[in-house]
Amino acid sequence: MATVFPLSDEIAQGHLGRWRFINGFSSNSTCMIYLRQKSNEMQVGQSEIPDINILAHCSEVDIRIYQGLHTVLPFVSFTVPDDQRLEGGWTPKIVRKYGMRLPRQFAHFCPACVGEDVHRRGFSY
Repeated sequence: MATVFPLSDEIAQGHLGRWRFINGFSSNSTCMIYLRQKSNEMQVGQSEIPDINILAHCSEVDIRIYQGLHTVLPFVSFTVPDDQRLEGGWTPKIVRKYGMRLPRQFAHFCPACVGEDVHRRGFSY
């Protein structure tokens, strides 16, 4: 199974989709089951660990860095009650709630951006 590293400005849902596509999973949920099993084999954790943390770990990225660069958590942090914040991060409850959310309900594509992605990376995200 290939490890799929996140692109610099890739949101977690897109990153998970690339894990799914590159490794031939039929759905994101099937891919997440595999990643969770892989994490458990690495002795990382239990079923209550948020998916975003599992995705970060399996991608060999520090969890706090992944949460800050590939999720909307930094944008919702000012709306999170103080009792749901931890030193340098968020509680698992908040990470589960917001970690895999998209910034918008639907994807938006700029034709010029798609062309640039295809030219530079060989695919668009």
